[in-house]
Formats: sequence, structure tokens, C-alpha cells
Amino acid sequence: MEEIKKFWNLRALEYGEIQEATLPEIAVRKLEIKEIRKYIGDGQKIADIGCGNGYTTIILAKNFDSSFYGIDYAKNMIKYAKKNVIRDSNSLDNLYFDVQDCMNLKFDDEYFDVVYTERCIQNLPKLKFQKIALVELLRITKSGGKLILIECSKTGLDKLNSFRKMIGRSEIKDAEPWHNKFLNDEWVLQTLSEFHDIEQIKINHFASTYSFLTRILPFWRILYYSKYSYFLPNIGDFGYFKSYVIVKK
Repeated sequence: MEEIKKFWNLRALEYGEIQEATLPEIAVRKLEIKEIRKYIGDGQKIADIGCGNGYTTIILAKNFDSSFYGIDYAKNMIKYAKKNVIRDSNSLDNLYFDVQDCMNLKFDDEYFDVVYTERCIQNLPKLKFQKIALVELLRITKSGGKLILIECSKTGLDKLNSFRKMIGRSEIKDAEPWHNKFLNDEWVLQTLSEFHDIEQIKINHFASTYSFLTRILPFWRILYYSKYSYFLPNIGDFGYFKSYVIVKK
């Protein structure tokens, strides 16, 4: 765990305030934000758990009249998140950043209307840690509120590689870096089924079209860094970028 935290602290120093500090694929980040926007609104308390340098948090805070709380366990990420607020706008009084661990958060029970992650849970290297984090995120989510997990799926990666094999392409072996443990869809559903205060669970393939074009069709690789992928219609269930949307009773 400490090695992973060290990785992200060094990553923050290397990339500073730019969005690539946590994700090099501009198109995926835009699709992630598009997905999160579907579930939030004005007048809410919203938590971004694993916020990195605050790229997504700041964008959303500018566009919604809600209170946003960005949390990350890498202190250097939070340092640059605060710098990003100053650089982008000095008038964001609805935005707060703090260094906390997603497995031991300081917030009261049912404090937030919406809690979301962007590739946070996958940085916990063991299933027992991922489960502790899920319990903690559900604890701080209000009754009737939503927990949105934007995470990479091992199930999706395996399916993608099976399709690549069918068409004579090699498997993608470097998608899951050493500091990640992608989520298994069946495990997520089974784990969440143990909680009695969950009303609904839905898995969305919000980047399916993008994944198909960039991971299946090699000549579409230019979309990897393209901001225009945001406008593509989403079709099918390809790829490993998914959202797990949980609604509490």
C-alpha cells in the first residue's frame, strides 16, 4: 500500500497540475465526467474520492451549485489540487480538498448525496481492501443517495482480449499496471448483495464505442488523445472502463 501511495505522490510531482497526472487518455476523462454528470445536480453535497490533482472535481464545481469535497491519500496530489483551484478560479467557495484514506474517512454517516470515484478502488491491491473501501463509501452516502464507481473492470478486459484473439490480434497485457487490481464484475455484485440498504445496482459501459475503436481497430488509435471522442454515440459493452452505479435505500 505504501508503495502505491509513493507512486502517486511521485506522479504528482512529475505531472503537477495537468490532467495527465492521473490519466493520459483525454477522451476517457471526458467520458468519465460525462457519466458522472448524469447523477449529480445542484444543492447537493458531493464527494470525489481519489480526486488526484482535482481535475474533475474543479470542472464539476464550476458547473453545479453544490458543495464538492475532493479526497486523496497522496498529499502531493492534494497540494496540486489546491494550486489548480487558485490557477483556474479564486471564487470557488463550494470546493474543499483534504488528505484522507478511502478506507478510513473522517466524514459522518450518510453525509453525502453523491459519492463518486475515478479509478480509485482499483488502486487497492487486495479484495479485502476493496471491500473495506466499498463499506466506507456506502457509509458516507445518504439514504436515497448514489455511489458511482468509475473503475476499470477485469471482466471487461478479459472479454476485450477474447474478442481480440478471435480476430487474430494479440492480448492487451499492459492495461492493468502493477499498482492496480481491476474490479471483477461478479465480485462487485456479490459483495454489494451482502448489504441490505442497497436499492439498485447498475453497470454501465459508458466508453464502449471508444474502447472498440481504440482497442479493436488499430487505425482509430488517434482517438486515444482526441477530445472529439466525447461526441461519439455509445454502443455495446466493449472495454474495461465502466461505471458501477449504486443507489441506497
